[in-house]
Amino acid sequence: SIERMSIEGAKPYDALVLDLEGTICTISFVRDVLFPYASKRAEAFLRKNLSEAHVKECISRIRSDSAAEISNGDKQVRAIGDKDEAAIGDIVHNVKYWIKKDLKIPGMKELQGHIWKEGYASGELTAELFPDVLPVLKQLLVPIYTYSSGSREAQEQFLRNTKEGDAALYIRYKFSLADIGHKREHDSYVKLADAIGKPVQNILFVTDIEEEAAAARTAGMRAILMIRPGNLELTQFAKDNFECVYNLAAVLTKEDIERCYALRQTTESDLLRASIKSFRTPQKK
Repeated sequence: SIERMSIEGAKPYDALVLDLEGTICTISFVRDVLFPYASKRAEAFLRKNLSEAHVKECISRIRSDSAAEISNGDKQVRAIGDKDEAAIGDIVHNVKYWIKKDLKIPGMKELQGHIWKEGYASGELTAELFPDVLPVLKQLLVPIYTYSSGSREAQEQFLRNTKEGDAALYIRYKFSLADIGHKREHDSYVKLADAIGKPVQNILFVTDIEEEAAAARTAGMRAILMIRPGNLELTQFAKDNFECVYNLAAVLTKEDIERCYALRQTTESDLLRASIKSFRTPQKK
């Protein structure tokens, strides 16, 4: 159709890297559901699972994270003693403080992942994706990765337990700060390309944070900025200098779009076609 031919797909690329919060799921799900859930259950979780190897490892990481934050001058952070059981109160204090401040502390992120895993298993938590996400993931032929400040465990559990189904099936690997480093640093994207094993310029990164997009671009990676309801407003500079889109159909290449239009009509294919038509159109509030 004429309408289809007027849509230029994304320039071909070899691998897709997706941010999670604000890109494929709402910020409010993370801030208003997941964070309070972990904060409320941190102490009980630690007391119950103290003898588990993965929890001991997590505490050891929190101990060194706490020491690093104290040496950086944060007076709110308590030193964690050598005896795990005696230190639980101080660990919980630090963890709740870091969650409240939304700090990207690896040990705390790891602990959150373990707590959320229990929440998903019990059915208390179910993740939510934006409606355009899963149909696009299913349509893509390139390998797809996630890169998030959440631990690998947290990402795995989130993607596996969405209302829309198991999205983890479509993700080759979930990268975290512990694997790669901070998302606003250019070196992280060089390391990311190296881990994926593709030339950095052939990788497409999608995020809602302009500092992350800028860091990726500085490393030579292609970056798209995602605008979603509830996200921070982008600066004029970001709007002028990056491709800014409103749904994930922006990553579909011409071939992906052709394949999509060849699909028999289903609710999902209708959604995909609507997304293709509207990825440059602001969503109605």
